[in-house]
Amino acid sequence: MATAPREPLVAEPAPDGVVVVRLPAAVGRAGTGALCARLREQLLATDVPVAVLDVAALAQPDVDTVDTLARVLLTARRIGRTVQLRHAAPRLLELLALCGLDDVLACEPPD
Repeated sequence: MATAPREPLVAEPAPDGVVVVRLPAAVGRAGTGALCARLREQLLATDVPVAVLDVAALAQPDVDTVDTLARVLLTARRIGRTVQLRHAAPRLLELLALCGLDDVLACEPPD
């Protein structure tokens, strides 16, 4: 059974009151729990209200990816934080819309 890679999530504090977290290229259902736990730890280590998830590495998003992102959102909300997606590919945006999550998983406007 595969799990999320143990390399640390890259969390970068930004001056505008957010933390930017780069997700790894492969986020599978088996690693979702570990990913959420590690993200929760990193968010609790800061006082910022928004976690920006840089999803540029998610080259082949699928329904499992959407499920993982929804669980990440729930994890953040449970500790009073908000999540916003950055660099979401058109395919990921389409999947979010098909799953009815495009209103709850906010995306930054494209550059």
